[in-house]
Amino acid sequence: MFVIIMKHNSSADGKIVVKPTIEEAAEVSHRFFLSYDFQVINGKPWDGGNSRVRENPAPDDEGFSVFDNVELLGDKVLRFMHCGGDGPVCEVKKAD
Repeated sequence: MFVIIMKHNSSADGKIVVKPTIEEAAEVSHRFFLSYDFQVINGKPWDGGNSRVRENPAPDDEGFSVFDNVELLGDKVLRFMHCGGDGPVCEVKKAD
């Protein structure tokens, strides 16, 4: 079992979802990621609201650098922290 903890920011109360497989957990976490209008571009999470450009951002664009603790499962964002925790945070943990 995998526990997904989704928060509006690092100090907010989290919404918790439990899924039996890591793939199903990735579906949940990726939908949460997309709900903030974030995207995955060239295998990296990107936030257009923090970007210099809206189309074809360069690899050093600020829209990429606002993410930490990123882990992808295939093309899905499994874990991430936005703006050092001032923005959305998603964690996925294997239940004991």
